[in-house]
Amino acid sequence: KDKNLDMLCSIYESIVKEKENINLLFVGEGPYLNDLKDKMKEYQRVHFTGRLSRRELPAVYSASDLLVFPSATDTFGMVVMEAQSCCLPALVSNAGGPQEIIINGETGFILHHNDPEQWVDKIRELHELKSRRPASYNTMRMLSRNQVICRFATDDYLEQVIGEG
Repeated sequence: KDKNLDMLCSIYESIVKEKENINLLFVGEGPYLNDLKDKMKEYQRVHFTGRLSRRELPAVYSASDLLVFPSATDTFGMVVMEAQSCCLPALVSNAGGPQEIIINGETGFILHHNDPEQWVDKIRELHELKSRRPASYNTMRMLSRNQVICRFATDDYLEQVIGEG
């Protein structure tokens, strides 16, 4: 619940009414997993992978079109960085640390943490971008990877965080 997954379910329920071919993939496990499965059981295109190994995650990220990460409690958002390093644009909330990873409008979007309609609109917009202007969508994918590599490469990032001694 602290990841704002109820809102994610609400977003999916809204978007699937107009775009029936949209999949939602929940990766991981936690105390809310069974509740989520029960809540989304009527949707055949909602899938739960359970916990995946670090080796499996890049394939999942690379095969996806968008990371939707509505958590308002994460302090950093390693998932967002991992996804972006695999060329995956992301939608994140304006609360918490993941917004620090996104370049708003270039590698994804920072959205209000409690406005599901804004999230639905942005998913709709990105779906249209991918369908009608694939070169622009692919640019966003490449920018996502490049900015993570440039901004968060381990040595450079550690130097930024801890300073020059």
